[in-house]
Amino acid sequence: MSPRARFAVAAFCLASLASGAVVERIVAVVGERPILLSEVQRRARPFRARMMAAGATPQQLQQAEGQLQKELLQRMVDERLEELAAEKAKVSVSREEVDAALANVAQNARLAVADLIREAASQGLAEGDYREELRRQLLEGRLYQLRGRGRPRASEAEAVAAFEKWSKQPQNATPLVHVALLPMRVRAEERAADEARVHEVEGRVAGGAEFCDLVREYADDAARSSCGDRGPQPVAALLPAITAATEKLAVGAVSAPVVIGDAVVFVKLVAAPRAPTFADVRDLMFERAAQDLADKQRRAWLAELRESHYVDVRM
Repeated sequence: MSPRARFAVAAFCLASLASGAVVERIVAVVGERPILLSEVQRRARPFRARMMAAGATPQQLQQAEGQLQKELLQRMVDERLEELAAEKAKVSVSREEVDAALANVAQNARLAVADLIREAASQGLAEGDYREELRRQLLEGRLYQLRGRGRPRASEAEAVAAFEKWSKQPQNATPLVHVALLPMRVRAEERAADEARVHEVEGRVAGGAEFCDLVREYADDAARSSCGDRGPQPVAALLPAITAATEKLAVGAVSAPVVIGDAVVFVKLVAAPRAPTFADVRDLMFERAAQDLADKQRRAWLAELRESHYVDVRM
């Protein structure tokens, strides 16, 4: 650590002691920038929330905490190294670019941005942390472009190998769920009218109306062209409330309205759950194989960065 960095750390600790505040623990230093324990703990919140939602006991949480924090700290060290590289290359990501990325994620999930943020918050990820994660992803992609290494393309053989590895993981043994969705917005300023439309759809569903006709008449524009059909997809790709609704449905049946944020969604179970085949998840496997290749490139690059920067991990 340079003399300037040592002085900054010492000054921080002395100021904390003088004020009677709790001294923050420094768990790593990258270049001249410390990483604090509180930062690692904040990054761990979504993972803790998921474990608690899955029914983990306090003892299980405590046992997993140490390893989780170590893994997150290593990730944060890598991110700091990337930030140093970005600063040297004068590369940055604007707030507008983060807003656009957030809107794109919401569109792909067929949700409003506000609903997506609420869903993330329910899993322990605050809006600011979510935006920061998107910023880091955008920055990393920009650095790769700057280095002349676009996203690698996977071969068919690499995608098949990714599927074989993926299908052996217990969490991927769950069957695919094929659903169609009819999302409807319930706006505060027009709540009575929107709720009346929801009840109208309920009545038409009970009367045996074609689901596709209802989607085309009542749903948001994004769902109309496909009749709301999401195709077969892993359970993990669905929001928990939608997954819960499918568990109570017979094939061809439509659920009662499911409330998600300020939206209401009707869920139709199109086909019985079944084990995924390569054809079902072909695009996902090509994506995973490409990501594996990108990860190898990233690890090699980070190894180069570690050789040229001071890194001191204390956890």
